[in-house]
Amino acid sequence: MELIDRYAAEVGRQLPEKMRADIESEIRSTLEDMVEDRSQKAGRPADEDLQAEVLKEYGSPEKVAASYLPPRYLIGPRLYPQFELILRIVLAVIVGVGVFRFGVMMIQEAPAASALAQLGAKAVGEIIASALSALGNVVLVFVILERAMVNVKIAAETWDPRKLPAVSEPERLKPAETILEVVFTLGAVLVLNFYPQIIRIAFFNHGQWTFMPVLSDAFFRYLPWINAVCLLQIAQNLILLRQGRWQPATRWFSVAVDVFGVGLTFAMLTGPALIHLTAEELQSVAQFEPGTATLVATMTNAGVYLALTVALIVESIEVVSTLYKLLFKSRRPSPARA
Repeated sequence: MELIDRYAAEVGRQLPEKMRADIESEIRSTLEDMVEDRSQKAGRPADEDLQAEVLKEYGSPEKVAASYLPPRYLIGPRLYPQFELILRIVLAVIVGVGVFRFGVMMIQEAPAASALAQLGAKAVGEIIASALSALGNVVLVFVILERAMVNVKIAAETWDPRKLPAVSEPERLKPAETILEVVFTLGAVLVLNFYPQIIRIAFFNHGQWTFMPVLSDAFFRYLPWINAVCLLQIAQNLILLRQGRWQPATRWFSVAVDVFGVGLTFAMLTGPALIHLTAEELQSVAQFEPGTATLVATMTNAGVYLALTVALIVESIEVVSTLYKLLFKSRRPSPARA
């Protein structure tokens, strides 16, 4: 039946090659049976006219091909609410930063009324460009998440609600927070590796703003290890999103990542200075008085040291707490049920 062969071939043309042959054979067999059955019941020959009638009832090749394929979308319904929430947060941050920068330019340049519109247009253009870039990055992250999170389909006849595992409150996963952590961790990796020059300290002195890069060469020697910790955290969050809840294996993986992070933080705390900001630079670049320059440099370095110390303490407490739960609480017998 030539018309049916052409129809099956057209359906197969719109399917992935690995499944094409089997589906073409299945469709061809089904349609031939339908045509033979119609021919016998109607007492008509199985000619081209009868084949055309059956094919019209069966549906267009596009419709039939689509029925063999999963829904195709960049971001599916399961992740779209989190995508919308995080996009709003990111865009709000971008707008806030853009407005702040516009205020800084107003103070720094003190434009005349005639130049105010041009300065405002420049600020709006920067906000729009940043928003479009952020939109692309957030979409890219969610596309990766969508492909990484594999749906496990359970046949209805084998699914028993009574066999669902008990989920305690600490094991519950908050998808929006987890995805937001992935977005900002990935953003930090991109900034540190490709745009480190934007990490600067701003000073307003003598009626003008001065921006100074602060990251030292010692910081960039730690960058490969920082990247490793960040990528491990992203991998951990992808696993959690795929599982939907914390499990003992992911808890142990989290401990390993946190221990790695504790070691890195300790090395950064006890190693060379991570920022390069001296009193001499402040005097020459920002035009600070000698006493003020020394005070600002000392306080900035002390602030970095304090931040690393706090991070080390928090990370250590988190490791100890998680280990305690894994080694002791998990061994406690469950209370008897009435």
